[in-house]
Amino acid sequence: MDYAATTWDELAATAGMPDLAGAVAHALRVTRVLGDRPADYERSVATRVDWLASRGAGFHNDVARHWSRSLFWILALDVGDVEFVMPHAALRLPLCVGDLVVFDPAMAHGLCRPADAGRAVSEHFEDGDAGRQLFLTGEMLLDDARWAALGAPWQPVEAHAARGALDLMLAEFDDRSGAVQRVRSLEHAMSRATCHVDETSTAGHESHGDAS
Repeated sequence: MDYAATTWDELAATAGMPDLAGAVAHALRVTRVLGDRPADYERSVATRVDWLASRGAGFHNDVARHWSRSLFWILALDVGDVEFVMPHAALRLPLCVGDLVVFDPAMAHGLCRPADAGRAVSEHFEDGDAGRQLFLTGEMLLDDARWAALGAPWQPVEAHAARGALDLMLAEFDDRSGAVQRVRSLEHAMSRATCHVDETSTAGHESHGDAS
C-alpha cells in the first residue's frame, strides 16, 4: 500500500469538480459522528487528504502509526472484485467505485477477493490495472465527547487491563486471516508504558488501542 499527499485544489482540477471537498464532507455528514453541523465535516475534510494505492491489503491496524482517536474514511476511485474486510466484526463489504467507507483504524482490516471468503491472499492481486485499487483517504478526529456520544467513552488504561483487553498497539495479526498472533505474550501488555499520550485530547486522557 502506498500513500501520496495531495490537495483538494489539485483533485478538483483533475476531476473537474470545483467543490469536491464539499461533496465528500456532505457525504460524511450522514455518519453523524461529528454531530450535525456541516462546518465540522468541512473542517475535518480540509485538514488532510491523500491518495491511497494498493494491490489488496493484508490484515493490519493503524494504531501505532496514526492517532488512535480518529476514524478513517476511504473513497473508492478504482476498484474491482474486491472487499473491505474487518474479520473481528464479521464484516465483508464489496466495494464499488464511489463507495465511501468510514471505519475505526484500531480494528484489524484488509482488502480481499470475494472468492477468498474473507482471507487476504496477496497472490490473488496480480500485476497490472486489474490488481490495483485506488482511493482517496483522510482522517476524522473525534474528541472525548464525540467518542462518548458514540457509546465508546475513553477510559483509563487500568480499566481495560482489568477487563483483560489486548493492547492493540502491540498486537500483530495474521496477514491472511486477521487472527491475533501470540495472544499469550500480550496478556500483561496493557500498561501506560506501552501507550502513547494523545496531546490533542480535550480531557487530557491517555490514548490506547482499545477505545471501545
